[in-house]
Amino acid sequence: MNSDPSFEVVDARRQDVPEILDVFRVNGQFVPEALEVLNAWDTMSGIPLVAREEASGQVIGFCSLVPERQFRGGVVVHAENVVVDPRFQGMGVGSMLMKRIIKEARERQALRVVLECQQQVVPFYQALGFEMFGHHLAMRLPQGD
Repeated sequence: MNSDPSFEVVDARRQDVPEILDVFRVNGQFVPEALEVLNAWDTMSGIPLVAREEASGQVIGFCSLVPERQFRGGVVVHAENVVVDPRFQGMGVGSMLMKRIIKEARERQALRVVLECQQQVVPFYQALGFEMFGHHLAMRLPQGD
């Protein structure tokens, strides 16, 4: 008998928000207020996905894909906020999330899937077929006043 937990990747629902925020929290990442996320839920530009442990229904991972129509034609899909509960890392959950994003991108006939990540997880994405492409620069803008 297989003792490995089974997972599924499904569209996220509003009621998943507290568990999604918990996954960010246990990873030591910034967590906005739940009410703030719930208020923005219906106007998000991305398509939120969760990984669930099938037996318990617990949210153990999250990501969102953001399709962007390009000025010169075509669609680029951005993979955003990919995160897995540390207790389930190394079990294929992140790969399942990313494979779902890639599947969705193919269905949209996207030109490419792009993401930004920390250096230590570059090998994970390379194993899925991602390549370093040029230089990515970002400017963090202060929020508030």
